[in-house]
Amino acid sequence: MKKILFTLLSLVSFSASSALFQGTGSGVFDNPAGPSGFAVTGVGTNQFTWGIATTGSPASSLDYTGRSFDIDENDRFVFGTLNYFNGNIESQTGATSVDLNVGLNFTSPFTNTENFTFNLGLINTQNNADPDSSADIVNFDNTVPSNFFSSGGLDFTLEFIGFGTLTGSGFTIKDSFRVLETESATVDLVGRITSTPAPVPGAVWLFSSGLIALVAIRRRRLT
Repeated sequence: MKKILFTLLSLVSFSASSALFQGTGSGVFDNPAGPSGFAVTGVGTNQFTWGIATTGSPASSLDYTGRSFDIDENDRFVFGTLNYFNGNIESQTGATSVDLNVGLNFTSPFTNTENFTFNLGLINTQNNADPDSSADIVNFDNTVPSNFFSSGGLDFTLEFIGFGTLTGSGFTIKDSFRVLETESATVDLVGRITSTPAPVPGAVWLFSSGLIALVAIRRRRLT
Protein backbone atom coordinates (compact mmCIF):
# COMPACT_ATOMS: atom_id res chain seq x y z
CA MET A 1 0.00 0.00 0.00
CA LYS A 2 2.78 2.44 0.89
CA LYS A 3 4.54 1.67 -2.41
CA ILE A 4 1.33 2.44 -4.35
CA LEU A 5 0.88 5.79 -2.60
CA PHE A 6 4.54 6.73 -3.16
CA THR A 7 4.31 5.91 -6.87
CA LEU A 8 1.08 7.92 -7.20
CA LEU A 9 2.55 11.00 -5.55
CA SER A 10 5.68 10.79 -7.72
CA LEU A 11 3.60 10.75 -10.90
CA VAL A 12 1.18 13.58 -10.15
CA SER A 13 3.32 16.05 -8.18
CA PHE A 14 6.03 18.55 -9.14
CA SER A 15 8.34 20.84 -7.20
CA ALA A 16 6.85 24.22 -6.28
CA SER A 17 10.19 25.80 -5.47
CA SER A 18 11.95 28.12 -7.91
CA ALA A 19 15.02 26.85 -9.72
CA LEU A 20 18.14 28.97 -9.92
CA PHE A 21 19.06 29.76 -13.52
CA GLN A 22 22.56 30.87 -14.47
CA GLY A 23 24.23 31.43 -17.83
CA THR A 24 24.89 33.84 -20.66
CA GLY A 25 22.80 35.16 -23.52
CA SER A 26 23.21 35.30 -27.29
CA GLY A 27 21.02 35.98 -30.29
CA VAL A 28 20.73 36.09 -34.09
CA PHE A 29 18.32 37.55 -36.64
CA ASP A 30 16.48 35.21 -39.02
CA ASN A 31 13.58 34.98 -41.47
CA PRO A 32 13.36 38.57 -42.76
CA ALA A 33 10.36 39.55 -44.86
CA GLY A 34 9.59 42.54 -47.03
CA PRO A 35 8.37 43.74 -50.43
CA SER A 36 9.75 42.42 -53.69
CA GLY A 37 13.34 43.59 -54.04
CA PHE A 38 13.94 44.38 -50.36
CA ALA A 39 17.62 44.29 -49.35
CA VAL A 40 19.11 42.79 -46.17
CA THR A 41 22.45 41.60 -44.80
CA GLY A 42 23.51 39.77 -41.66
CA VAL A 43 20.84 37.05 -41.61
CA GLY A 44 21.94 34.38 -39.11
CA THR A 45 24.14 36.84 -37.19
CA ASN A 46 23.59 39.30 -34.36
CA GLN A 47 23.97 42.30 -36.73
CA PHE A 48 21.14 42.79 -39.22
CA THR A 49 20.79 45.59 -41.81
CA TRP A 50 17.99 46.39 -44.23
CA GLY A 51 17.27 48.78 -47.07
CA ILE A 52 19.33 50.45 -49.78
CA ALA A 53 20.89 53.52 -48.21
CA THR A 54 20.48 56.93 -49.77
CA THR A 55 23.53 59.13 -50.32
CA GLY A 56 25.23 60.08 -47.08
CA SER A 57 23.46 57.59 -44.80
CA PRO A 58 24.16 53.95 -43.89
CA ALA A 59 21.29 51.45 -44.13
CA SER A 60 19.08 50.78 -41.10
CA SER A 61 20.45 48.20 -38.68
CA LEU A 62 19.85 46.22 -35.51
CA ASP A 63 22.63 44.89 -33.29
CA TYR A 64 21.80 42.43 -30.49
CA THR A 65 24.04 41.64 -27.51
CA GLY A 66 23.11 38.93 -24.99
CA ARG A 67 23.67 39.41 -21.27
CA SER A 68 24.72 37.09 -18.46
CA PHE A 69 22.08 36.11 -15.89
CA ASP A 70 21.79 34.64 -12.38
CA ILE A 71 18.10 34.53 -11.52
CA ASP A 72 15.19 32.61 -10.06
CA GLU A 73 11.97 31.80 -11.87
CA ASN A 74 9.81 34.92 -12.41
CA ASP A 75 12.67 37.32 -11.60
CA ARG A 76 12.82 40.37 -13.89
CA PHE A 77 16.20 40.52 -15.65
CA VAL A 78 17.92 42.10 -18.64
CA PHE A 79 18.40 39.26 -21.13
CA GLY A 80 19.86 41.39 -23.92
CA THR A 81 20.55 44.82 -25.37
CA LEU A 82 19.26 46.06 -28.72
CA ASN A 83 21.02 48.82 -30.67
CA TYR A 84 18.95 50.37 -33.48
CA PHE A 85 20.25 52.73 -36.18
CA ASN A 86 17.54 54.39 -38.24
CA GLY A 87 19.07 54.91 -41.67
CA ASN A 88 17.64 56.89 -44.54
CA ILE A 89 16.78 54.21 -47.11
CA GLU A 90 15.12 54.09 -50.51
CA SER A 91 11.39 53.37 -50.65
CA GLN A 92 10.33 49.70 -50.91
CA THR A 93 13.84 48.40 -50.15
CA GLY A 94 13.45 47.87 -46.41
CA ALA A 95 12.44 44.71 -44.55
CA THR A 96 9.06 44.76 -42.82
CA SER A 97 9.82 42.07 -40.23
CA VAL A 98 12.57 39.83 -38.87
CA ASP A 99 12.81 37.19 -36.13
CA LEU A 100 15.10 37.71 -33.16
CA ASN A 101 16.16 34.27 -31.92
CA VAL A 102 17.34 34.76 -28.35
CA GLY A 103 19.61 32.06 -26.95
CA LEU A 104 19.97 31.42 -23.22
CA ASN A 105 23.12 29.40 -22.68
CA PHE A 106 22.48 27.75 -19.32
CA THR A 107 25.26 26.66 -16.98
CA SER A 108 22.86 25.88 -14.09
CA PRO A 109 20.72 23.92 -13.23
CA PHE A 110 21.75 22.13 -16.46
CA THR A 111 24.15 22.77 -19.33
CA ASN A 112 22.24 23.51 -22.51
CA THR A 113 21.28 26.31 -24.91
CA GLU A 114 17.58 27.09 -25.25
CA ASN A 115 16.26 29.39 -27.98
CA PHE A 116 13.24 31.70 -27.96
CA THR A 117 11.87 33.48 -31.03
CA PHE A 118 10.49 37.01 -30.94
CA ASN A 119 8.83 38.38 -34.10
CA LEU A 120 9.96 41.96 -34.73
CA GLY A 121 7.86 44.21 -36.94
CA LEU A 122 9.94 46.85 -38.76
CA ILE A 123 8.04 50.02 -39.64
CA ASN A 124 9.88 52.40 -41.97
CA THR A 125 7.85 55.60 -41.60
CA GLN A 126 7.39 58.45 -44.07
CA ASN A 127 9.49 61.41 -42.97
CA ASN A 128 7.94 64.80 -42.18
CA ALA A 129 8.70 67.93 -40.14
CA ASP A 130 7.99 66.19 -36.81
CA PRO A 131 11.04 64.17 -35.64
CA ASP A 132 9.03 61.92 -33.30
CA SER A 133 6.43 60.92 -35.90
CA SER A 134 9.25 60.37 -38.42
CA ALA A 135 10.94 57.90 -36.09
CA ASP A 136 11.16 54.36 -37.45
CA ILE A 137 9.81 51.58 -35.25
CA VAL A 138 10.69 48.09 -34.06
CA ASN A 139 7.63 46.32 -32.62
CA PHE A 140 7.73 43.19 -30.46
CA ASP A 141 4.76 41.48 -32.13
CA ASN A 142 4.83 38.59 -29.66
CA THR A 143 5.88 38.87 -26.02
CA VAL A 144 5.59 35.17 -25.16
CA PRO A 145 7.40 32.86 -27.62
CA SER A 146 6.01 29.46 -28.54
CA ASN A 147 9.42 27.92 -27.74
CA PHE A 148 9.85 26.25 -24.34
CA PHE A 149 12.07 23.81 -22.47
CA SER A 150 11.05 21.23 -19.88
CA SER A 151 12.61 20.62 -16.48
CA GLY A 152 11.29 19.02 -13.29
CA GLY A 153 7.79 18.47 -14.66
CA LEU A 154 7.43 22.10 -15.81
CA ASP A 155 7.55 23.82 -19.20
CA PHE A 156 9.57 27.07 -19.13
CA THR A 157 9.72 29.97 -21.57
CA LEU A 158 11.28 33.44 -21.76
CA GLU A 159 8.65 36.18 -21.60
CA PHE A 160 9.43 39.70 -22.85
CA ILE A 161 7.91 42.13 -20.34
CA GLY A 162 9.27 45.50 -21.49
CA PHE A 163 12.17 47.83 -22.01
CA GLY A 164 14.78 48.97 -19.51
CA THR A 165 17.46 51.63 -19.67
CA LEU A 166 17.55 53.56 -22.97
CA THR A 167 20.39 55.71 -24.26
CA GLY A 168 20.62 57.72 -27.47
CA SER A 169 18.05 59.38 -29.74
CA GLY A 170 15.07 57.12 -29.21
CA PHE A 171 12.07 56.34 -27.04
CA THR A 172 9.74 53.44 -26.23
CA ILE A 173 5.95 53.11 -26.25
CA LYS A 174 4.58 49.86 -24.79
CA ASP A 175 6.14 47.07 -26.91
CA SER A 176 7.70 49.37 -29.54
CA PHE A 177 11.22 50.85 -29.75
CA ARG A 178 11.44 54.05 -31.82
CA VAL A 179 14.53 55.89 -33.10
CA LEU A 180 14.77 59.30 -34.77
CA GLU A 181 15.78 59.57 -38.42
CA THR A 182 19.53 58.99 -39.09
CA GLU A 183 20.08 58.53 -35.35
CA SER A 184 20.74 55.54 -33.11
CA ALA A 185 19.66 54.36 -29.67
CA THR A 186 20.30 51.40 -27.39
CA VAL A 187 17.78 49.81 -25.04
CA ASP A 188 17.83 46.94 -22.53
CA LEU A 189 15.34 44.11 -23.08
CA VAL A 190 13.70 42.97 -19.86
CA GLY A 191 12.12 39.55 -19.40
CA ARG A 192 11.48 36.72 -17.00
CA ILE A 193 11.50 32.94 -17.13
CA THR A 194 8.02 31.62 -16.40
CA SER A 195 6.61 28.11 -16.15
CA THR A 196 3.48 26.05 -16.55
CA PRO A 197 2.94 22.40 -15.56
CA ALA A 198 4.01 20.08 -18.36
CA PRO A 199 1.09 18.19 -19.95
CA VAL A 200 0.70 14.69 -18.51
CA PRO A 201 0.84 12.00 -21.24
CA GLY A 202 -2.44 10.16 -21.69
CA ALA A 203 -1.05 6.78 -20.64
CA VAL A 204 0.41 8.23 -17.44
CA TRP A 205 -2.84 10.04 -16.66
CA LEU A 206 -4.86 6.84 -17.10
CA PHE A 207 -2.39 4.93 -14.92
CA SER A 208 -2.61 7.64 -12.24
CA SER A 209 -6.42 7.59 -12.38
CA GLY A 210 -6.34 3.82 -11.97
CA LEU A 211 -4.11 4.13 -8.92
CA ILE A 212 -6.46 6.69 -7.39
CA ALA A 213 -9.41 4.35 -7.94
CA LEU A 214 -7.44 1.45 -6.45
CA VAL A 215 -6.65 3.49 -3.34
CA ALA A 216 -10.32 4.47 -2.96
CA ILE A 217 -11.46 0.84 -3.27
CA ARG A 218 -8.86 -0.31 -0.75
CA ARG A 219 -10.00 2.35 1.73
CA ARG A 220 -13.66 1.29 1.38
CA ARG A 221 -12.73 -2.31 2.07
CA LEU A 222 -10.82 -1.30 5.20
CA THR A 223 -13.73 0.70 6.62
